[in-house]
Amino acid sequence: MRLTFAIILAALFAACGPETETEMQNATYPIINGTPDTDPAHEAVVAVYFNHRYWSFCSGTMIAPGVVLTAAHCAYKRPKDRFEILFGPNAQDAIHRKVTSLWIHPDYDPSLLGRGDLCLMRFSGGSPVDADPIPPLPASLALTSEDEGKILQFTGYGVTETGQFTEKLTVKTELSHVCDEAESCAGLGFSNKERTICYDQTDTGGPCSGDSGGPSFMFRDNHEYVVGVTSYGDRNCMHFGCSVKVDRYEDWINAFISATTMQGESCSDDLECLSGFCADGVCCDYACGSPCEACNLPGSEGTCTRVTDDSIEPGCAMDEGCSSSPTKSFGPWPVLLALLSVLALVFWSTGRSQP
Repeated sequence: MRLTFAIILAALFAACGPETETEMQNATYPIINGTPDTDPAHEAVVAVYFNHRYWSFCSGTMIAPGVVLTAAHCAYKRPKDRFEILFGPNAQDAIHRKVTSLWIHPDYDPSLLGRGDLCLMRFSGGSPVDADPIPPLPASLALTSEDEGKILQFTGYGVTETGQFTEKLTVKTELSHVCDEAESCAGLGFSNKERTICYDQTDTGGPCSGDSGGPSFMFRDNHEYVVGVTSYGDRNCMHFGCSVKVDRYEDWINAFISATTMQGESCSDDLECLSGFCADGVCCDYACGSPCEACNLPGSEGTCTRVTDDSIEPGCAMDEGCSSSPTKSFGPWPVLLALLSVLALVFWSTGRSQP
């Protein structure tokens, strides 16, 4: 199979990270033992497709009608209108759905592996498959150290041992460590972080590039749950991997699923809004926290808009610092070059006037 791992720092997030690093999506690291996932229930596992100058894949799980859970590093600083959710056993022949809103967990920090590495996406058009959503593990059934040694199942669209990708594959391995707190997995020899679950991939294989955001499944009381979201691992996907422990994020996940306030409607908290942003008292399309920006301008409620009227926000007129088409400053060089040109012309004219 494979593993989308951010792989130890910014370069780790190559499969689904910044546009300059998406070349890792073609990695050919030798991951073993992945097989096609033919479980009808796993039709809820999807590809998360980013379509821009550099396209890339991640994986995810439909956890509620119209809602997909994936990794934050797959969507960080990327516009939602470039994302699509792909349903099917192969992403190249999949049924597409457009992403209409997404939340990235507020604790996510790309410099800190695993921390808050969760993203929720809402898509339009309804699910084209018969599979029911697979719910995230609730806090009442949280994984503990007593679950170490139990089997995890991974599913995703990442790189295989032959360098192929986009086919939905699955692999199983044992849960090695439940790292609930910062100190709970200290000294294990690899980068275990709090609120993660980790596993040895040395002999069994595991997730790799393109599997980021994909699920790790486990059964509880005869029900299958998403217990982890693939986050990071070693560069070659050969030794270890870690997933975000989703039972620690139950309240945040439920807030997204239950959010109902539309863009432009009144709000008092980010968690009320389908967009995930409450700014200037209305649900906004972006955070809209920069100077000379507002989301409640008459006629543009819900859209983060540049303020160009001093009567609304002093110092934000068009000819000041918040002009919609600011002039670029080039420093003193144009003036110096112009002066040199004049001097050269004077000397040239003077030289031509000599007998």
